[in-house]
Amino acid sequence: WGSPAVAGDKAYFADLDGNVYAVDAETGRTHWQSPPLDGAVRGSPAFDNDTVFVAPDGGFLYALDATNGHQRWGFQVDSNNADRLLADPIAHEGLVYITAMAGENLVMAYQQETGQLAWRFQPED
Repeated sequence: WGSPAVAGDKAYFADLDGNVYAVDAETGRTHWQSPPLDGAVRGSPAFDNDTVFVAPDGGFLYALDATNGHQRWGFQVDSNNADRLLADPIAHEGLVYITAMAGENLVMAYQQETGQLAWRFQPED
């Protein structure tokens, strides 16, 4: 497991079965548990704009409603068949950023609201 993301009075984290949880940050009482996502979640979630972002194994990226855990969007990252994401997602000012492995390192930014690709960067040799 990665470290939880804490926002307001809730802590958000995930497990190796692909479940994402929201618990009361003071008491640990469960607010919600998502249905299992595709793949184990080994890293930390990101939080922004009432949305929890997680990147399970297998190159997936999901956005969950922070109030109830319902999936807003989710997909397998298309980066020339990226087999895995290399770091935890980062969410900031309407975008969610991920780093993927597709033979070479690749950074991508997606629109938080829709999951649509905003831009991608792949270093030249």
